[in-house]
Amino acid sequence: MGCENKDPQKNMSLVDETWELIDPNPDIYMLFKQFDKEYFWNSLGSVELKWSPRMTLCAGLCRYKGRTGGCSIHLSKPLMVLRARKDLVETLLVIDLLKTLPSKWNGMYTVYITAKTF
Repeated sequence: MGCENKDPQKNMSLVDETWELIDPNPDIYMLFKQFDKEYFWNSLGSVELKWSPRMTLCAGLCRYKGRTGGCSIHLSKPLMVLRARKDLVETLLVIDLLKTLPSKWNGMYTVYITAKTF
């Protein structure tokens, strides 16, 4: 009996429809910190996260700075604020995941994430 999780939110999927009612517009910076801790072992410390007020052709992008190891993630504010919470969460997770992949790639490059990615 003492091992039961009394917080039902802990057992919900990150994209459960209930989140649309509980927290329809999450703070992207808090989500980013949570995802970094829970899924990426605090490895995203050199990543800069920003809303982009003018980006309208894709949901987000990730710019790598090559040998410096830095990375900046830009999410489209005009597109993402109109989408379901699930889309924001999935976009942020995909971009976070992409950040962990290129550790052996050199040079500067940009990854564009479109809504059709999902």
